[in-house]
Amino acid sequence: VQQPKVTSVLTEPQRALISTISEGQKAVEEAEHILDTKLQVPDLGSDPASLKWKQNQLDTNKQNVSSQIAAMNAATASVITLTSGPPEDVDHQAVGAAISTISSNLPEMAKGVKLISALMEGEEHDDRLMDATRRLCKAFSDLLDAAKPENNNLRELYQLDGSLGSSVRHHHQCRPFDNVR
Repeated sequence: VQQPKVTSVLTEPQRALISTISEGQKAVEEAEHILDTKLQVPDLGSDPASLKWKQNQLDTNKQNVSSQIAAMNAATASVITLTSGPPEDVDHQAVGAAISTISSNLPEMAKGVKLISALMEGEEHDDRLMDATRRLCKAFSDLLDAAKPENNNLRELYQLDGSLGSSVRHHHQCRPFDNVR
């Protein structure tokens, strides 16, 4: 006896969300690729102007990375909240907008972290910062997979929310973010 095949018909907003999620995965891959190699910074010297430039670059990039992480955290909270109800009530456009926020911030955050790490070269915390950022990328990738319309596993999304929170806390515990205001 042959069973009829049941297929899911996706709505236009669901298909648009799947496309946005696919773009988000590309952004994760781009960020991971950025983090694959260390940035080589030429010897900047130890004169006051060089030291001031280095400190300004560190401060600016720390602030930018912190802002990008905050935007991605807010977007993650939106994804969790927007997908917490029944599947038929999900606002796919709003979920897509939140995912676009993550996608647009992640590669830029990776570039900032890479520069911070390069400017901290020789300090023990630069590898920890890069590792924490890689874990953050993995957590966002998992979030994107779980947010696909065909996935109705809310428990997985809630667990990922905890995983992202843990990754962000670990990221900020790395020494470069001690003095971010």
